[in-house]
Amino acid sequence: MKQTRFFSILAFCALVFTACDSGSSSGTDDAEDSEYGKQRYEKHYEGDGASADCYVYVKGNLYSVLMRQDFGFMGKVTVLSQVTIQSPMVMRDEVGFFGTLDADVRTDYCDQETELYQDRLGGTVTCTKDRIIAEAVIEDVEQDDLNESRRGAVSRLSDSCDDFIHGFRMSMMSEE
Repeated sequence: MKQTRFFSILAFCALVFTACDSGSSSGTDDAEDSEYGKQRYEKHYEGDGASADCYVYVKGNLYSVLMRQDFGFMGKVTVLSQVTIQSPMVMRDEVGFFGTLDADVRTDYCDQETELYQDRLGGTVTCTKDRIIAEAVIEDVEQDDLNESRRGAVSRLSDSCDDFIHGFRMSMMSEE
């Protein structure tokens, strides 16, 4: 099984260290419609016994992307990537595996999370058979960088969902 993996946390990191377009909605009101906050975007794909969903949520300074991949009888993968855009900035990924997914899939996810969180960001990664938890903290983020990040966050994360769904769909088509 070819596995599609998208690290939305890379988009989160880009939010802090690059300028964002000023036309994007910040979506920082505190109205909630899920445990992750107010849903700001969603994208879906379904076909040939597989499906994928991606959602962007905002709750104050907490920005969340929830991605689900369902490979039918082979299993599911759920990825929750979150960043709190404040100083210090806290980033967290939680990956859950369900069903009879190949062990290589789990290993690949663990390796990728370790490279990003542990090797690049100096954080921690814990990998088990059913779950991966990755966390990192970036101290002393400049207020101007935080403001720019918030302004473009929803737009950039929505684009990330589009890329994730497109990649999943292409992966499923190449399996046929």
